[in-house]
Amino acid sequence: MSKYHHLSQLLIKFESTNERFVPRICITLVVMVSLMSGYLLLNNNLEHKIDLLLPIDTWIPYLPWTAGIYFTLYLMYIGVAIVLDSKAYTQVLVDLVLMTLISFMCFVVITSHYPRPTPDAWVDSLWKPVLDLMVKLDAPGNTCPSLHVSTSLYLSWVMRNSKYGVVWVIWGLLVSLSTLTLKQHFVWDWIGGLFLVYIIVMIQPRIKVILHNLRNLLHAQ
Repeated sequence: MSKYHHLSQLLIKFESTNERFVPRICITLVVMVSLMSGYLLLNNNLEHKIDLLLPIDTWIPYLPWTAGIYFTLYLMYIGVAIVLDSKAYTQVLVDLVLMTLISFMCFVVITSHYPRPTPDAWVDSLWKPVLDLMVKLDAPGNTCPSLHVSTSLYLSWVMRNSKYGVVWVIWGLLVSLSTLTLKQHFVWDWIGGLFLVYIIVMIQPRIKVILHNLRNLLHAQ
């Protein structure tokens, strides 16, 4: 039995499992936690190499309240998991994993740390507890490309033709821009995140063909 046959069986079993709501949400959470673990591992161990700060970065105001937008990215994950069918959702997971792995490689090569504001900048904000925790857990590295930008824009692109497509597009754009107003990312990171989405969208047809061939492999044998 070939390795492709095993992959075909695994894919079909996976898609059969995520047809049910609870397993699908569990799969989403497992993927999110796994990717976040790799993200934190890199972020806590990579030293600053390149300064990506531009004058425009200093012109963008710091708006602590946009944390309320920034963290809705994780609701986007759940929303997509609820709405899409099994095959489309599998495609999204594959794309997100690929996007994240590409980002990890960029973090190693283009390691830059953002000069964040001091805690005094959000001392009076309602979001102070959340921002304190974010700064404690999330080091200022892993900037370019911004995964927050690429993921939010990618998910909004996936949902652009849904019933509330316009809402999804605006939501994704606002989440991506909040990375700048929270001083989590440079403008270069935002551009890099957008370019990464472009790459994924361009190669998505090939990924679809691979998944389609794997699904049909069992029937052909």
